[in-house]
Amino acid sequence: MCDSGDTAAAGQNTTARELICHDLTELIRKHSNTLEKVGFTPDMAQFDCLLTVKIIVDELYDGFNVGHARKEWYREYVQLNKS
Repeated sequence: MCDSGDTAAAGQNTTARELICHDLTELIRKHSNTLEKVGFTPDMAQFDCLLTVKIIVDELYDGFNVGHARKEWYREYVQLNKS
């Protein structure tokens, strides 16, 4: 689970996962606050933020799968067309 503690912010012996979790936590917090300032209720602001994160993650995951499928297709294509 992501921890939004000061360890990641301080940059002391942090892993990539800790940095990503910290940045994601800050992004959600700031985006949610911005939406609340323009009139969203707190629960809808958080929902919108998390939905946006889900869409981004889904796109990244699909992109990785498409990239992998293309590499496999190209590898098979090259092997079949070797003369």
